[in-house]
Amino acid sequence: MKNILIIGALYSGNLGDDVIFDVVYHVCRSVPCHIQKMSISGRNEPAPIGSASSSGLKQSLKNRIRRLKPYQRLVEKKRCKRLRTVLEQFDFSGLDLIIFDGGQLFFDVFVPLIAIIMEKAGQYPVKILFNACGVGLLNQKNKMILRRIAENPQVSLMTLREDASDFLRQIQPDPILCKNKLFRVMDPAIHCCDIFPPAGKTNIIGIGLINETILKKHGIVLHHHAYMQLVRQIVNFCELHSLSYEFFCNGDNADYAFLKEVQKSIGKQIPIAPRPTSSEELAKLISHYDRIISFRLHSHIIAASYRVPSFGLVWDTKVREFFEAVDRQNALFTVSDQMDLTVLDKQLEQFMTSPYTIHMTEYQDACDVLKETIIGTSCDKTKEVKECSVG
Repeated sequence: MKNILIIGALYSGNLGDDVIFDVVYHVCRSVPCHIQKMSISGRNEPAPIGSASSSGLKQSLKNRIRRLKPYQRLVEKKRCKRLRTVLEQFDFSGLDLIIFDGGQLFFDVFVPLIAIIMEKAGQYPVKILFNACGVGLLNQKNKMILRRIAENPQVSLMTLREDASDFLRQIQPDPILCKNKLFRVMDPAIHCCDIFPPAGKTNIIGIGLINETILKKHGIVLHHHAYMQLVRQIVNFCELHSLSYEFFCNGDNADYAFLKEVQKSIGKQIPIAPRPTSSEELAKLISHYDRIISFRLHSHIIAASYRVPSFGLVWDTKVREFFEAVDRQNALFTVSDQMDLTVLDKQLEQFMTSPYTIHMTEYQDACDVLKETIIGTSCDKTKEVKECSVG
């Protein structure tokens, strides 16, 4: 029986990360093995409740402080210290495989933490798998760290949920050391329907929003006034077409608080779904919608799992890349201060009236790769196209 450690962005608040973990855990449990888990941030409980948005003088000042490099270095130092404390207490001896479960781990926030774990794992004869990882903003130092990790012989696979060629251009690893190691797979959360039964269907349109601080953190220029215009346009569209709707979030406390701030900003008591507190609650929430219009990537991946039609509000390339991967490019709208909301209206009209077709594209299934790696067989990178239509 193999001993496996699964490392993920647990307790981050965004339950999309917990859905990834639960699917990966489910796959590992399908073969004989002993499983332990660890949060990449060293947390053993959810993060404290965050603030709503960057509105208001006090909150604006807090957000400005958080963007200062000295503050960010302080937070990173605290995070690294917490993780090192966890690693000192963890017994790596006897481990056969470490799995970094996925999500946007190749991002400046997480790469230093990955490096700390790799340093500890390097003292033991354990294989390491990076599973369906997303790529975010990377400074030059972290690109070099990821290059060394990709070339590390302990790392058997480094699969990506997005375009592998772009990642390779960024880190420029030795092609010989990385041969057959890096390739693209479908995000494992696409299989959440296999572990969480769907909730009963309704005729409600779910409108999933993301707090403004996250957008700013990723360099997205969408000022508060423009954001509220976007929300009003979506709400007005639903009301014009007599559609039932409600706001929802992926579980993040700051997102949930932001929904209430939006109510005040647009002057409407719009229904808000209860904040999900577990991956199962999030999956069931999204599964019960008729359709969703949303920002967060994993709201769309979960929706695709349950064949709930989704319309993507693009704020990050990862949202666009997922919709392209499932051949749903026509259901996208890019948000910015310069967005044309008349175009949004036309796209929403098409979204609401068109049959739902999803193509599970040629990228290999991350869950198949995981199972093959655990069993010890080689990964078959042959392409397979799956199509599912919902009228």
